[in-house]
Formats: sequence, C-alpha cells, structure tokens
Amino acid sequence: MKLKKVIKRVLVLIALMLFVFIALLKYRDYQSYKNTIPANADIILKINADKILIAIVKNAFGNPSHYFNRNTKKNTVKKPKRGFSIPANFFVFNLKEDPKTFYTI
Repeated sequence: MKLKKVIKRVLVLIALMLFVFIALLKYRDYQSYKNTIPANADIILKINADKILIAIVKNAFGNPSHYFNRNTKKNTVKKPKRGFSIPANFFVFNLKEDPKTFYTI
C-alpha cells in the first residue's frame, strides 16, 4: 500500500516537472516573437533553437553511453559564467535594397 502511494507521488512530481519544462519552452518561444523584423525584409529564415535542444535530449536518452560516459576527465577549476543566453528562435533575413547582406535577430 505504501509503495503505491510513493509511486503515485513520484509520477505526479515527474508530470509536474514535465509541465513546467513545456511551459518554459512555450514562454521562450513567445518572447522570441517580440523582436521586430523590418517591413522591407526580403527573405526570412527562422531557426528554432529549442527544437534542436529537444532533439539533442531525445538523442541523449536513446544513447546514454555516449553522453554520460564516466571516462571523461572532469575539470576541477570553476570558471566564471560568461556569455549570452540563447533565444528560442533565431531570425535571419536580408533587405530588398541589400540582398547580399544578412542580419539576425
């Protein structure tokens, strides 16, 4: 009887974590569309970074020995966090007046 309660709690916790993860991805997608693209843009290419991340996670679950190999050396020196955050979508476009130059948002 106790085991069933524990299993139910674990399943509810996993479902809640999955819901939060999906909500986070949807919010990132919503925020990425707030960027403006000029009206005179000729070609627009959208690259969805979240779908690439999901594909990598699926591959990690399918091939755990490649991603979670214990033979790799761990770096003991802690480096300061630097860099930039990656948005959910990248938009690459060019302008009608300058077709050989591409811009990103």
